[in-house]
Amino acid sequence: MPLPDLVGAGFSRHAVILTQGGSVGFSRFRSSDLLTRRTITVDVPEFLLRALECRLAEVNDGASEEESVELEHLIEIQLAEGVTLADIAHLERQVPGIGEAVSKWLAEID
Repeated sequence: MPLPDLVGAGFSRHAVILTQGGSVGFSRFRSSDLLTRRTITVDVPEFLLRALECRLAEVNDGASEEESVELEHLIEIQLAEGVTLADIAHLERQVPGIGEAVSKWLAEID
């Protein structure tokens, strides 16, 4: 599951437009803000949850307790796999600091 290596990418802070629930607002983000964890609830079909649980069992088969992966971590990694280096460059215009945040996140999970 290789992820793009963005370590060393330096991005500056700029104003960004946020949309949530149809409203528009302006905010400033630092990369550390973008690393803040947020809990969300997602309704998924049972077959997807079962597939994730099977994948989790495969990943953890034979792994030590220290190396074992939790479902949340597996989902996080699989979501990240869908984001390309080109996506990060494009998103930097809308979410300034995302490149630096991704770099820091990659360093933390390594």
